Amino acid sequence: MRKLCLIFVLLALSLHLHATGPNTTIVQDVVYRADGSAAHGSLVISWPGFTTAAGYAVAAGQMNLAIGSGGAISLALIPNEGAAPAGTFYRVLIKLDDQTQSTEFWVVPAASPTTVAAIRSTVMPAAVAAQFASRQYVDAAIAAAQSGNLKVINGIRFAGNSFSGGSTIQAAITDAGSTGAVIIPPNYAGADAFTNPNGIQI
Repeated sequence: MRKLCLIFVLLALSLHLHATGPNTTIVQDVVYRADGSAAHGSLVISWPGFTTAAGYAVAAGQMNLAIGSGGAISLALIPNEGAAPAGTFYRVLIKLDDQTQSTEFWVVPAASPTTVAAIRSTVMPAAVAAQFASRQYVDAAIAAAQSGNLKVINGIRFAGNSFSGGSTIQAAITDAGSTGAVIIPPNYAGADAFTNPNGIQI
């Protein structure tokens, strides 16, 4: 009987903890412009669905927050540090009243309160980083491609202007599959036909 009562107590405690929901972390800080004046505008915070380190399921969503007087911000967020899937970030679009915008990625710990400076990610999410390439990187890759055969650099296939060994634009597209991309240099003089069944970026 005593064991049965203990089981009921533990079950009730577990249900109560989940009924109250996950703990949130308070993010408090003051946002400034580079000239030292207080920022004015808003934050647009979005996130994918994730499961917290404590096992709570969080649905994907978005919220808007006005930057307060004197650049002050204060909001509560569910911690995403240690969440699944790995690499879950809050994406924060800062929209200032002078029309400038910037994007940050936040990793929120369980310890509360915290500051914006403490939760800004120093590592850009891989899915976002993959969308960016420096001008120097692209110029060097195109120069390498123009020198001859098909080049494969970090998932981007560069079709050169001198195809040997059967390399063609079609071969580049086929090699790129469904997740790569093909860059054709502007001085490419070939006239070979090709199909693009996977709809990759060219």
